[in-house]
Amino acid sequence: MQQLVIIGSGLVGTAMGIALSQAGFTVDVIEQKPKQDLLAASYDGRTSAIAHISVQILRSIGVWQRLNVVDVC
Repeated sequence: MQQLVIIGSGLVGTAMGIALSQAGFTVDVIEQKPKQDLLAASYDGRTSAIAHISVQILRSIGVWQRLNVVDVC
C-alpha cells in the first residue's frame, strides 16, 4: 500500500487526503497551525471562495453533502 504525506490541511489538502484515502492510499495530512488554534471559536480560516469545480470535487468524495451550505449569491 502506498503512503502519502500532504502538507497543509486547507480545502485542497483535506479534499485530496479524503480522495486518496478512498482510493486506497494511506494518507497523513500535516498542518503547521496548532490544532487548538484551528478549533478556536475566534478562528476564521476562510481564504477563498469555493469555485463550481471545487463543489463538484467535494460532491464526488461525499463531503459537500455533509456541509451546512448557505447560498450567499
